[in-house]
Amino acid sequence: MNNDHDYIRLTKIWERSSSAAAALQDALTHVPPEGAFGHRLGLGYIIDGWFLANPTVGRPMMVLRFRRNGLCNLGLFTSSLILNVSEAEIRTENSIYKVERRWFETETCHIEH
Repeated sequence: MNNDHDYIRLTKIWERSSSAAAALQDALTHVPPEGAFGHRLGLGYIIDGWFLANPTVGRPMMVLRFRRNGLCNLGLFTSSLILNVSEAEIRTENSIYKVERRWFETETCHIEH
């Protein structure tokens, strides 16, 4: 697994009124641990996902963690960019991201990178 011990702690605020947030949460909840296979598009496999409230724009920001070639990257998107969500992928205006596995917690999250 990952031997790195650097963590980022972020407090998550759920936007249950947002259909995009609910769709992403529902999709990732039902992804099996082995996730989607064989595709590395955009930033790589989606490993984790959660939403942060964004008071500036008044809608949640979607934060995704991707793994590509053994490295992790964080991606930040507004919910308005999400076009379609399924159990295996998330389509945005210019990318398709494959879901590798789910990862949701309720209070804070630790991100290994």
